[in-house]
Amino acid sequence: MRWGPAIYSPVIMSTHAEGIPHFRIGTKKALPSYIGNIEANIMWGYLEESDYFNSIPDGDSRYFTGMTIGYQPAFFNKLSIGFNRVFHAQTRYLQSEPLRNTFIAFSQFFPGTRERKVGDETVIGNDAFDQILSLTFTYDDTDNDFRAYLE
Repeated sequence: MRWGPAIYSPVIMSTHAEGIPHFRIGTKKALPSYIGNIEANIMWGYLEESDYFNSIPDGDSRYFTGMTIGYQPAFFNKLSIGFNRVFHAQTRYLQSEPLRNTFIAFSQFFPGTRERKVGDETVIGNDAFDQILSLTFTYDDTDNDFRAYLE
């Protein structure tokens, strides 16, 4: 599964590494509508650290959630606009608010400096979750073998 317009080195998600256990809800291909084609996916997954990385058990597992939305206007079908957002966090940070953390990809963009208590540790704001956000623009003129994108 690849998110974003890049073919060789996508910013958000690529097919360069082994897959992860995940659950995905979304469209298999773009859905046509009177305003244009719309595509969307939401994904939840679980990442495990390699046995060859280190022996510290605190960061061995991570929660992953993300969403991608794509739109191709009906009035200009050579242009595509996309939005991608991904969060990941160590699973130990999820224990206090599991339902809120399940849908964190839909939450505010800059959470500020809110403090969280995780066991004996106090985590401030963005230290609990890492996020990646991208906006994409693709111009694809297949008639003239030309494609340009910005992410």
